[in-house]
Amino acid sequence: MMQGSMPALYVLPRLREHEQVLAEAVRQRLRPFVRAGALGAVELHVATRLARACDEWDPEVIIAAAAAVRAPQRGHVCLDLLADSPWPLPLDPSTPALPWPVAKALRPKIEASALVGSPKSHGTSGPAPAFIFDGRRLYTARFFDDQERLVQGLCGLAEHEARPVAHAASLRQGLQLLFPQTDVEAVDRQQVAAAMAVVGRLTIVTGGPGMGKTHTVRNVLALLFAQREAARAQDSKLGPLKVALAAPTGKAAARIRESLLNNLEAFVQTAASVVKDPQALQGFLTNLQTKTLHRLLGVIHDNPTRFRHDEHNPLPYDLVVVDETSMVDFALMARLVDAIKGQTQLMLLGDRHQLASVEAGTVLADICGSVHAQRLALGPQVRARLTELDVAVPSDGSVPSGSRLRDCVVQLNRTHRFSQDSSIGRFALACLKEDFDPRRAAQPLFESSSADAVHLDPGAGRTLSQPVLDAMVQGYHKLQPFLRPEGQPDLADEANYHRSALDALDTFRVLCAHREGALGVHNVNEALRLEFTRRYGLSTEQPFWLGRPVMVRRNDYDVGLYNGDIGLVVSRLGPDGVHRPWVAFPGPDALEPDPARRDPAAKVVRYVPTSRLPEHETCLALTIHKSQGSEYAHVLVALPVRESPLVTRELLYTGITRARSRVTVVAQRAAFERALARTVQRASGLQDALLICPQS
Repeated sequence: MMQGSMPALYVLPRLREHEQVLAEAVRQRLRPFVRAGALGAVELHVATRLARACDEWDPEVIIAAAAAVRAPQRGHVCLDLLADSPWPLPLDPSTPALPWPVAKALRPKIEASALVGSPKSHGTSGPAPAFIFDGRRLYTARFFDDQERLVQGLCGLAEHEARPVAHAASLRQGLQLLFPQTDVEAVDRQQVAAAMAVVGRLTIVTGGPGMGKTHTVRNVLALLFAQREAARAQDSKLGPLKVALAAPTGKAAARIRESLLNNLEAFVQTAASVVKDPQALQGFLTNLQTKTLHRLLGVIHDNPTRFRHDEHNPLPYDLVVVDETSMVDFALMARLVDAIKGQTQLMLLGDRHQLASVEAGTVLADICGSVHAQRLALGPQVRARLTELDVAVPSDGSVPSGSRLRDCVVQLNRTHRFSQDSSIGRFALACLKEDFDPRRAAQPLFESSSADAVHLDPGAGRTLSQPVLDAMVQGYHKLQPFLRPEGQPDLADEANYHRSALDALDTFRVLCAHREGALGVHNVNEALRLEFTRRYGLSTEQPFWLGRPVMVRRNDYDVGLYNGDIGLVVSRLGPDGVHRPWVAFPGPDALEPDPARRDPAAKVVRYVPTSRLPEHETCLALTIHKSQGSEYAHVLVALPVRESPLVTRELLYTGITRARSRVTVVAQRAAFERALARTVQRASGLQDALLICPQS
């Protein structure tokens, strides 16, 4: 159907005779929205079909219903009539203002419509309404049901009685040994989070890159392992500790395992005083497997919205740890919480200030609420329990009113990835402040006198300016030696050589806000391909040219590659003496970044034939969304020349903090500051619903 034409459902002969006049009024009222692309055929078909079944012909109500169906496509859980901009934007930003219904006049019409039910009527006997209206927000029944279940599940976990500690004395000792206090005046929030995770059913640890979320988890696992082994010594029927590690994507799942196993022997030596059998702890951590959330819950391929594990068949673990929770969408989080029953503990890790899922919802931000780096709000019961474990808590006992979930949330506030005095560190901390100021936050990046932050003008043309292109090429200077055909290795050194190439690739990345435009992913990747061809004499006409970085775009469980996995096209000598292209991915055992310390028998590279590669794309440049969960020594963050409502504080914070030591910003400072002033606004009632969670 061409944009501007009405869906086939509106062909008048399909309607009964007495409906013709009503239908024509609906058609005329909807026509401007269809022409502008603000409402599409799918949502209009759904809304009008349901409306006809209820004998609802008010076009204002039908517009609202169609907008509620469309809302999840724009990241919203519902249609919020009190929001500043509740209605879907047209596809073309230059479209004149559309005649959307007036919210104040629309609300009584929605409440009176047979198409819509109220929260009180939801779940009662009788015909189930297709939409739910709470006086402010209009939901599809499915999303309202997801919200209700999510709230009930989270509040149930938060309200559950604290878990008994088998050996309190050893837990106290372990907390002190694994979190040594360097400043007796300060509160160690990692220690607070670990203690809460050991004794509670629900723990949410939020913090920026390098703030120690994975370090905290590893210590929690050691403490729980020690407690379980001590309990098993007294009860032979008690089984070993069962832990599931999961993340939204395969790449994020692999990264949490890599982080947990990094310097494992040194960690086990540190934990030797906490556990009776350090080798058993090492074996336990080594054998932990990570999965995507979909695989953890058990995908039913002929019904992708349902999973094998649910409220009737819960997950069989003592602890479920989910990393990169900011990327988990609303519906998937509801399914996960459904499957947490019995005594299973849930630990969520993520950065509430990062970008949310590309799907509907801002779940982690809604769960965390208005937590801040400057203060830690805990209720009296949690404070007392922590004090019993000799864990220092804030001296300020005031607890802001709000959800019981506040007692489950710890906001970390010290970064270990980059110095807090560095330009990147100062920018990141400025983004966490309650009194956020865009000008003050941008200052370290645009006025830095050190080499850790560089600013380049984006230019105004439709192609990359030469200084920007030169900076991108220079960023990949460590990859350049591996792009030369004459530098290919002997067979004996092949794996380590290609692993070095992968390591070189991961020292730098271009991160774009958009896919299209002069500074978009597509144009940057093509410009870099041509520049590599010109400078290094590469032959890049074939799809799998030597040195091409590729990112997998679709999970392929048969091949064992997942959305977000990044590999490099390399040349391998076959038995017939002919070089052919393969794609090298980091091997499952290549956890030690220093080649001199790697186990010679480690599988440092995994080779995949080009014919087996799932859907993929070149990734010299990535969108900032796709970079979540990754880190690089140096990143170049490129903003579009034309300002975009999609460029927000969350997007810039995510992109800049992918860098460990250096960032190059390609943007006008004024545009950068205006983007920092914009925040992601997604309609959801989850945070408000959690505010009435029963108080302890």
